[in-house]
Amino acid sequence: PFLRQADPNSILAASLLAMVQDPDPRVRHQLAFSLGEFRDTRTGAALMTLAHANPDEALLLDAVFSSAAQQLRPMIQSLGTESIPPLPVLERLVQLAAAQGDDEALTRVVATALKSQMPNGALTRFHALGTLLDALDHRDASTPTRIDWSTFVPVFSHAEEVVFNFEADEPLRLAALRIIGRSPGAPPIATRRLTALLSPQNSLRWQQAVLTALQRRQEPETVDGLVV
Repeated sequence: PFLRQADPNSILAASLLAMVQDPDPRVRHQLAFSLGEFRDTRTGAALMTLAHANPDEALLLDAVFSSAAQQLRPMIQSLGTESIPPLPVLERLVQLAAAQGDDEALTRVVATALKSQMPNGALTRFHALGTLLDALDHRDASTPTRIDWSTFVPVFSHAEEVVFNFEADEPLRLAALRIIGRSPGAPPIATRRLTALLSPQNSLRWQQAVLTALQRRQEPETVDGLVV
């Protein structure tokens, strides 16, 4: 409780925020929990710094996002135009925004991923959009969604190209398969095109992903009749 009352201009506040760069993982882990009690305009940026610098530390990300409930908007606002969060961080931001029903934050997070010009930029875009779609699937159907889907049309189009490009790397094709045909208002991918991807020459992981894509279409008779 004393952190809630701490003066943002105090030495304590400055020392606490400086710990985001501490080399001891135990210190960073405890800091992530403590920041949830700290009422300071810089808290969101500090949490994002911790997450951005430690994307492969699942326990630390758990601690960061346990403190992020009141800091989602500040965390997103701290993202620079050239700084794309690592994929594990992006996915958690999307999940948190979806859980809070904050469609503006959802759109902004995914739009950040769309700007990625990194070598694995397409993979990041597909995964971020896939996480968004999965999160919305778990939302109450009666809850209206205020997302401008036109922003994502180029990503959906690119994903369809990748899925049917047999020369593309499998991880990229899997990420693309996760989102094709799920663009609201767009015509679905023909079932016969998807079932054609169930060639035995493809990996088991790929065939399972194709079956999942078919199941999303709510055509159980189609899936039940397939033998992989």
